[in-house]
Amino acid sequence: QIRRVSKMGFDWNMVLILIFLLGFGLIMVYSASSYVAVRDFGNPTHFFSKQAIADLIGIVGAVVIMFVPYKLYNKVCMFPWIFYAVALLLPLLTIPFGISSHS
Repeated sequence: QIRRVSKMGFDWNMVLILIFLLGFGLIMVYSASSYVAVRDFGNPTHFFSKQAIADLIGIVGAVVIMFVPYKLYNKVCMFPWIFYAVALLLPLLTIPFGISSHS
């Protein structure tokens, strides 16, 4: 089966999955943190609204990046190998270096 992509380049299946995951994540954040948010901030949607704002910033950033021609990235970025190296080294952030405190 071949996926159909619209003229704008959207894969609508991926867009729907993204919307579902963002919505489900927001529901889970609200469900898990509403009690603590009321207790500490007096507002049950404190953490929910922060997460929703972060989601919106991410969506806007993704849309902006989507409409920038990819050849422009090659002109602007003089050393693309730096980005590849950083991307390959990102998993090292999960390795627990150093000592633990307050345990």
